[in-house]
Amino acid sequence: VGGGGGADDGADGGVGGGGGADGRAIDDGGRAALRSAAPIDAAPTEGKRGASKLPPGMWKQVALLTGSQFIITAGFGVVVPVLPTFAAELGMGAAGVGAIISAPSFMRVLLNMKMGMLADEKGRKPLMVLGTLASAAGGIGTAFAGGLLTLIPFRLLVGLGSAASMAGSSAYMADLTAKAIDHRAKLLGVQQAVIACSFIAGPAIGGWLAELYDARTAFLVVGGAAAACSLGYSFLPETLVKRRPRREGEAKEKVERKKSWMQLLADKSQQSVVSMQGVLALGYSCQLAVVPLHAASVWGATPGQLGLMYSTASLMGLVAAPLGGWASDKFGRKGVIAPAAILAAIAPLALVFTETQAAFYGAMLCWSLGTSLMNPGLTAFAADIAPDSQRGQALSLSRQAGDIMFTAGPLGLGLLAQYATHGHAEALLLTSGATVAVTAAFVMRAKEPRRAQKA
Repeated sequence: VGGGGGADDGADGGVGGGGGADGRAIDDGGRAALRSAAPIDAAPTEGKRGASKLPPGMWKQVALLTGSQFIITAGFGVVVPVLPTFAAELGMGAAGVGAIISAPSFMRVLLNMKMGMLADEKGRKPLMVLGTLASAAGGIGTAFAGGLLTLIPFRLLVGLGSAASMAGSSAYMADLTAKAIDHRAKLLGVQQAVIACSFIAGPAIGGWLAELYDARTAFLVVGGAAAACSLGYSFLPETLVKRRPRREGEAKEKVERKKSWMQLLADKSQQSVVSMQGVLALGYSCQLAVVPLHAASVWGATPGQLGLMYSTASLMGLVAAPLGGWASDKFGRKGVIAPAAILAAIAPLALVFTETQAAFYGAMLCWSLGTSLMNPGLTAFAADIAPDSQRGQALSLSRQAGDIMFTAGPLGLGLLAQYATHGHAEALLLTSGATVAVTAAFVMRAKEPRRAQKA
């Protein structure tokens, strides 16, 4: 249904790359940082437009990066259908489900910017390897939590690890795709399709484990998956090109970096991407915190049935993500992002009026289609407008809105679903309306990146 960051999945939303810089040195006094941050729609500085072939060795690196992410995303998919059962074991209701999801996102909100700077200064690979190890420890610790006080520290550790690994992996993927600008969205679409496969298997396995053993077993699987992902990352070469620091320019360079952050936040296209990432995370929050409870209430869905529903919906990503990437490269980012977002907004609205299992499946397939078509273009858009000398930091800004929403979204929607007059319906309507409003603002305010336009 969407791997995204907050979903620790998916959508994740998107999982995978973004960025538009190569990590090269900032020139003396940091002037290059200002030049690369200000002209957001400047022509690309890397890669050859119209190139029909990918650089040698790129597929191998993309495959290894994607394979590692497949493993960790499958691990998270295992957890999705067991969240209500696990929260009940700890004596918590819908708000408890929201807390389990929100705690890692809260930690990412605190650390995203710092991890982005570390990715630009220390390299991508160390953050990827060490971050996933921290997430592995947090996932295993979650399985042994006996209550809220012991649960939260381990969920925060998961957030620390994912902040580090996501900062490194998104910049890493951007480093690779910067060498093939005209194929960026297609590569991201293929990557997201592969990761969608993990959401086909993950939820079904999670539901099966919960019914065969218990909900805690799923979190042990998540920890093991993260450890395996760290091992996969260790085989990748570093992509950041470091420079020898110049003492006289270090202090001024730090000032210029802060200025470039302010320039990023002042740009309308950056604001639009950040907003879209936020509303995408709101949708994932709703899928995790509200939809399972709504399905259980309307047609008595069990963990196994929920797992099967999410896996079936994720099948859509196998076709839609590559198609969305191809269309985004050919016709431009906005022309794909906007209609796909509206399609995703229809799904939660439809769920308000569904009363059968078959209708639930149809709505979830619609939701998956919209997010799968949108994700490659939105990730590529963020990559296209990222400043050339601060890739990790710029992509952290894009993720920050999603993590802020994923911190507040699951808990807020869970409370709304638990205490509002019509509960689940009001949470679903809020998600749908917010998606439509933010998409309209994106269409009016965002400027199509020149590098994304049809040649």
